[in-house]
Amino acid sequence: SLLAFLSVGTAGVISARYVVPPLLPQITGDLGISPSLTGLVLTISWAAYAFFQYPAGRAADQLTAKTVLIGGLLTTTVGGMVMLFSTSYATFALAMLSMGIGSGLYLPGMYAIATEEFPDRTGFAFGVISASINVGGTIAPGLAVVVVAIAVWRLAYLPIIALLLVVAVIFHRLYAEPYSLSRVE
Repeated sequence: SLLAFLSVGTAGVISARYVVPPLLPQITGDLGISPSLTGLVLTISWAAYAFFQYPAGRAADQLTAKTVLIGGLLTTTVGGMVMLFSTSYATFALAMLSMGIGSGLYLPGMYAIATEEFPDRTGFAFGVISASINVGGTIAPGLAVVVVAIAVWRLAYLPIIALLLVVAVIFHRLYAEPYSLSRVE
């Protein structure tokens, strides 16, 4: 159902950022990044996440929520792909920035669609989606631990990338709202 895909997409977008903290010892060691620079990147990622929610909400109202939601899924996916091939501080920072922006874009579009599609059950829909935020935040560290035990840290992004792409493709086909690209006032 639509609510299931909104929830799985939410868990995936959240997992993309929440998988990082347990991987930090491996990331900083592999890339030679200091704790202060790592903290700066994480702060910028969270700031981008917060900042992009307002323009994304406006865009969801003026364009279409589907446009914003799919944009958020794909931007987060690109961040995951950059992280998968990250070999420097710059690529790590770019990946985290992209995932922060993608998360900030995704959530307002998702909430707009949930509000529109579940007008008589909005509280229920928000409850399910809110639970998926916690599921994503719970699964991500476990995923990180398993991956680090058997492979290199970068591979933690493979299942997240796959999940986000599958959700984007299915949501694109499932949700009939058209895409709209224009200037947002």
